[in-house]
Amino acid sequence: MLKRLGRRNWLRNAAIMATSAVILFLTGCTKEQWDHLKNTPHPGGGLGSGPSIWYNLKVTYKDNDGKTSEGFMGPIGSSGAYFEYMKIGGKSTFRLQPGENGFNYLQLNDGRWLTLSYYGWAYRSDESDRVGWKIVDGKLYSDYSRWKDYPLGCQLSGGSGLPDAPPVPRDYYVGVNLGDDKVLTNCELVPAQ
Repeated sequence: MLKRLGRRNWLRNAAIMATSAVILFLTGCTKEQWDHLKNTPHPGGGLGSGPSIWYNLKVTYKDNDGKTSEGFMGPIGSSGAYFEYMKIGGKSTFRLQPGENGFNYLQLNDGRWLTLSYYGWAYRSDESDRVGWKIVDGKLYSDYSRWKDYPLGCQLSGGSGLPDAPPVPRDYYVGVNLGDDKVLTNCELVPAQ
């Protein structure tokens, strides 16, 4: 038995067809390319990204002398009391997992997640502590309610320790609310090599 299309369904279908035709015209895509793009899920948030693609997070930062440099975000180390914290240097590999409101979760290749501590320091954590991330105007923001208005930055810290505690490695630690001159800029996810 055939069902007669209602006026609303007919208008919706006509709008979808017209939009598709305009997109084809403006982009120069063939119909086959457009059908592939519109029917392929892209949970990473955009055409061509997805959870199977691995990335490195490339940033621009100011070193202690005020000189602008480029680097990648990576873990402090592989063992010790501070190994979970993130620094500029090294090269962690991330993949995007879909989040909410345009934010994505960044999962590291060790199965942990990029997150923020209560005090605003970036570190690797289990899934229960993960936060969403979004690059806006070249700056990386989290959806952690306490720090959502502060982009990531980095600051040279460490080099000393407390008595009976391991020394804190001296590195450019990544965190938020470190000052406008310490904000990471030109943040971008580049395909891992």
